[in-house]
Amino acid sequence: MPTLWKQIVFSFASILSIGSVVLLVVALSTERWITGTTLCQTGVDLVNASSPELEQFTGHIYYGLFQGGKTRRCGLGIRRSKIYTIQCHRLTEHVANYRESLFTLVIVEENLGFSFWLCVASAVTHGANILVVASSKIHLPKIQTKKPEEPTATGDDFLY
Repeated sequence: MPTLWKQIVFSFASILSIGSVVLLVVALSTERWITGTTLCQTGVDLVNASSPELEQFTGHIYYGLFQGGKTRRCGLGIRRSKIYTIQCHRLTEHVANYRESLFTLVIVEENLGFSFWLCVASAVTHGANILVVASSKIHLPKIQTKKPEEPTATGDDFLY
């Protein structure tokens, strides 16, 4: 039968595993892993836009594991489009310019979304779980209670 220490350690490890799976499921179910701000460089170059006019050429992009979307503003109003899973996931600029023939979009700002940090938290939880299970090999000293000593002196010892 396992000791109390091992029961506590493996119960805590089970709770960490369940928490890690929950974090991973929540992260995979969302689609905003990476968000960014795009600038329509072609439109800016065509009209030689300055600082106040750049707002008309600024759009947004987001994508996750399976799909995403982008909002283009190239001086012609807002245009929304969906982005599905593509081959190049490394750079947001490649994703922004995917199937874009007329305009060149430049990434101005890029942020890691909440889902990405949930995946990081899940990985950290897995690491903590490994440490918890490894700590089950630590043998703790057994607690021993002292038994009350019986008196060794007899009545003859007191008379001496």
